[in-house]
Amino acid sequence: MYGKEQALVQTIFLKKLYYRLIGTAHIGERRRFHTFSKALDQIDLSKYNRALNAGSGNGGHSFYLAGKYPHLKITNAEIDERKIANCRRILEKTKLSNLEFVRADLLALKFDQEFDFIFTVHVLEHIEEDETVLANLFQALKPGGKLLVYVPAVKKKDSNSLLNRRLAQERRKIFEEDFGHVREGYRKEDLEEKLNKAGFKVCGLRREGSRIGQLASDIGALLGENYLLKALIYPFLFFLVWLEKYLSPSEKNGSDWIALAGR
Repeated sequence: MYGKEQALVQTIFLKKLYYRLIGTAHIGERRRFHTFSKALDQIDLSKYNRALNAGSGNGGHSFYLAGKYPHLKITNAEIDERKIANCRRILEKTKLSNLEFVRADLLALKFDQEFDFIFTVHVLEHIEEDETVLANLFQALKPGGKLLVYVPAVKKKDSNSLLNRRLAQERRKIFEEDFGHVREGYRKEDLEEKLNKAGFKVCGLRREGSRIGQLASDIGALLGENYLLKALIYPFLFFLVWLEKYLSPSEKNGSDWIALAGR
């Protein structure tokens, strides 16, 4: 369950119980984890020894991978010291020995052909100089290695209804204020061009997400800070996110791109 490890560092009993039973409450993170884990099922990680999580955030994807693939040593590069400290506290309470968390700026990575597998999940849209990051990741990847890039897609223009105007307002708040996005997302041709420019050979590039999952995200955004309504409605949203796992991605309306590229 994604985010379950956060229970290990909670001091409030109800929060600890919540994380143990539910995992993360963030709708977007839950959706991304399902898509990420599904994408990994198409990659034979048994043949890789060292992985890099570029922009590891709260470490959820790495804790999942470390438990599933104990042979895989995962380095987590993150610039936020508070997130690193929290991940290290969690790590101390687990029996995982194949994880390390280091403070690193992706714009100034110093790794040189050290990793078989690199992944980055919803990170590039936060960085203006994304081409520099991709060039650094190319340098960090061993010949024959693979890079998995997961980024948001540029959404099609919505109608000018009152609901869509409100959703657009909430999305801007999320993108610009809460999470510091410098761009809404990527178009397919732009992402492919940036990967090629960095030196990668794109093996696959597909759109992920569905109307059902987007509906869950939109409702979550509209609820804002109304925690009472969240408590009542989130179980239904969790169900929609779970259901999305079994739906075919929408090439037209999918909310994300996943690209697999090699060196």
